[in-house]
Amino acid sequence: KSTVSPRSKLTTQPSSMLYWQLENCFHGIFKAGNPVCSWSVELFAGQKVHTILPRLQQVSCLPCSPLDSLLRETQSLCLEKAMLVEISYLKKCAVVLLIPSVLAIRCFSATTPRDTIAFNESISDGQNLVSSNKKFVLGFFSPGASSHRYIGVWYNSVPRGTAVWIANRNDPVQDKSGVLKFDEVGNLIVKNGTGSSFIVASEMGVRDREAAILDTGNFVLRSMTDRSKIIWESFASPTDTWLPGMNITLGNLLKSWKSYDDPATGDYTFGFGPSIANASASQFIIMWNRISFWTSESWNGDTNSLIPVLKSMGIIPVSFQCDNLTCMYTPNPADIMTKIVLDQSGSLNITQFNSEAKLWTLLWRHPDSCDVSNLCGVNGVCNSSVSVSTSESICKCPEGFAPQEQSNSRKGCTRKTPLQCNGDRFIDMLNMTFPDNRQKLSVVEKSECEFACMENCSCTAYAHSLSDGCSLWHGNLTHLQNGVETLHLRVAASESHGHKMLWIAYVLPPVAFLVFCLISFIWIRRWKNKGKGKQHDHPLVMASDVMKLWESEDTGSHFMMLSFSQIENATDNFSTKNKLGEGGFGPVYKGKLTKWTRCCC
Repeated sequence: KSTVSPRSKLTTQPSSMLYWQLENCFHGIFKAGNPVCSWSVELFAGQKVHTILPRLQQVSCLPCSPLDSLLRETQSLCLEKAMLVEISYLKKCAVVLLIPSVLAIRCFSATTPRDTIAFNESISDGQNLVSSNKKFVLGFFSPGASSHRYIGVWYNSVPRGTAVWIANRNDPVQDKSGVLKFDEVGNLIVKNGTGSSFIVASEMGVRDREAAILDTGNFVLRSMTDRSKIIWESFASPTDTWLPGMNITLGNLLKSWKSYDDPATGDYTFGFGPSIANASASQFIIMWNRISFWTSESWNGDTNSLIPVLKSMGIIPVSFQCDNLTCMYTPNPADIMTKIVLDQSGSLNITQFNSEAKLWTLLWRHPDSCDVSNLCGVNGVCNSSVSVSTSESICKCPEGFAPQEQSNSRKGCTRKTPLQCNGDRFIDMLNMTFPDNRQKLSVVEKSECEFACMENCSCTAYAHSLSDGCSLWHGNLTHLQNGVETLHLRVAASESHGHKMLWIAYVLPPVAFLVFCLISFIWIRRWKNKGKGKQHDHPLVMASDVMKLWESEDTGSHFMMLSFSQIENATDNFSTKNKLGEGGFGPVYKGKLTKWTRCCC
């Protein structure tokens, strides 16, 4: 009903016609009469409003600064035209204005990482949450060589960093279809492409909540109206990593990974609480399958009383704050990234991040796993040189043995072939530490020590050295590990490199020696006979020998080199008529080397 500009000519048309003209403007027909629509034509290349709105999720964001300018100009033009057109047209104009507004919001959210998930939001594989100061990231990842997908937390600034917390460590997603979201009743879940889900945190029926990753590395569920109200936190259910600010108790334990590539719950736990031996004292405790594996010193109020060795370092890396039931720590310096990790071999590691080298520096580790008594079970060999950062097992079986459980190398080893008593053999295990419970024998020779073990069917190993004498072991061997000694392990003959190898090892050396002796004897006999032939047919010494004699006399030497045959010929085969006498070094003979040269031999 208002007067419009002659250029637009909109008031002469009915409302239905106005809608038709608005629709056509998206095909580029009605640009001149409606600058709002002409902006939309540039944005969407002639598509209709009602076909674009459902597809906003797929529209790529334009650069933010041009879009902001576009939005301001569009708003100004729309308000100007709104004073000149009917209400029905104004509604259509508002619809057009909504499109660049939504795009601006999406463009802004795409360039600003978020740190929360609201009740009606989610993150898919490939999307991340980043804490407000960009210290930690939460998202999907695959550890090591695994193809499984886990939702976890890691340091944002550490390249190829290991996760410090994992939500679904025992329930991985098999592919990249995983989504982290709230379900209908308010549980935070990880859902995969098949429709099955894993509950990360449960709080039935509460919708006033959001999930957030904090700059401490703590992933929390909290109230949206009162963010200080924490409903659930990852610090209350840690995996293998103890971060600053996290409380450790006997109920809130670190749990090791199963292997380097598998973050599923392993065999070891770490906590803090009353000592097993003395309930009035508290200490760190590492358990292996619910059996005490290692304990620290007791807490006495000193920040480093639990691990006194830290005091010997130039800079003490951590300070503990504990009471009788809980314990936490602060790093030193306070701003350096520090973590305490229970690795898959059961050792506790204190590490700090070197920002220049871009790697974690190991400051302290205990216990060295092979120091733990019988870590690898009976007959198992512990190799402390194996790195915990690999998938290789620290426990191995010696030759002739196999693991009792293929899935767990720490259950010990059993013989592939039982001992036969008669006909058994020994294999050499180099660079070993002697097992427990040895029997000492007062024999001198190694052969006697071996014989003493072989004649006793219960003897399973022996060792011999000049400094330590003879040691025997009976039955299963325990606490085998690498070292510097040589242990001779008894195995069935069929397991000792096979019968052919044994035959070669024991038969070939004496046979070769006998053949060598026979060849040497024949050669010496032929050489002697050749020398005797020269006695009658050739001069006693060659001219070169005479020259050597002259040269030695010219240089003042009273010694020369003569062969035994030369001496034998010169003395007429040591004839008694040439014997001059006998002294402390044996008989002395006169001899004739040449026609002109005499000698004493």
